[in-house]
Amino acid sequence: MPFGFLKSLNCASSRSSEINKRTRKSQRRVKQKNTDTQNQPDVTQAVPNFSSFNPDSKQLERKFSIISGNEDISFWDIGNYKYTLTRCDNGHTLGAELAEMLSDRAKLEEEYAKSLKNWSKKWNNHLNKESTECEATKTGWKALLDIAEKSADVHLDMCKTLINRPVLKIKDWLKIRYEKSIINYKQTKEFENEFETAEKSWLVLNEKLRKYKKEYFDSIKDTKQSEETAKMAQSNPKYTLEQRSKLEEKVKRCKEEQERALKLYKDTLIELDLYKPRHIAKMTEVFEKTQNFEQERILFFKRTFSECQEILQNHHVNERFDEIFEEALQNINSVNPEDDLNWWSKHFGVETKPNWPVFEEYNQ
Repeated sequence: MPFGFLKSLNCASSRSSEINKRTRKSQRRVKQKNTDTQNQPDVTQAVPNFSSFNPDSKQLERKFSIISGNEDISFWDIGNYKYTLTRCDNGHTLGAELAEMLSDRAKLEEEYAKSLKNWSKKWNNHLNKESTECEATKTGWKALLDIAEKSADVHLDMCKTLINRPVLKIKDWLKIRYEKSIINYKQTKEFENEFETAEKSWLVLNEKLRKYKKEYFDSIKDTKQSEETAKMAQSNPKYTLEQRSKLEEKVKRCKEEQERALKLYKDTLIELDLYKPRHIAKMTEVFEKTQNFEQERILFFKRTFSECQEILQNHHVNERFDEIFEEALQNINSVNPEDDLNWWSKHFGVETKPNWPVFEEYNQ
């Protein structure tokens, strides 16, 4: 039986190096930002930390229901389309698992059929060689054994049907749908490229926003520090009038720089907000393609479920079973006690030739 091929159906969920590089780069920026801004409030949405996200982790791939319930995860965070790409790859894993499950069911049918045949063979040998049962009544015994022998053939047929129809269809479907490149599935890689293109401008604007945000926060720190220094100089006689004047000038320059940084920061936020509808439209367009890809998988699985249900149902209402049991019933009904009783009477009973005692002459 063709069960061995299932071992070769493996799911790969590798992601591109470009996204990983970009993720690491974003993490470094976030770390630098936290160091520079200390406890300053973050008025923009931080880039998600993917350090704990391993797209190759089967445990993570199999728990989307848990992940989707996590409020900290948003598709709109930069790079978070990786979860959707992983779902695309998971279709291959699920297909392999479905084929394996159906093959296990086919194996059960095969093993049951073998058990029935072995059981029938064992007791047929016993009846033919060791049993003390009479021939006519043996017909009833053999009728039950014949049911097992012929039922085994029906179970073997169902085993072959499960393998040759749904299981092989799934295998062919996986080959066509999940064409493998060097390290990725072709369709997933295409989605990844489309997501990267759709997110590119948004990523550039976010980089620009982070830059101006950092400059604004740095300018606030510089202004506070210069104000504290100037205030301290006013009460310190060691500072000359010229030094105090220079410190006041520095405070003025810091405030001007702070105003400039604030304007750039706010202007970039406005620019980002104006671009947002276009970004949403571009990302949604690619996302809908992945939705269609997943919908096709679910519909294929649904057709496979229906086909398996039909195979199993037909097995249980198989006309061959009716014929098997009808023939067995006829054989059982043909068992006539009188036949065996008469046979016994003729060979071991009152109808046997008597050897009555007679007078015997002594003969030496």
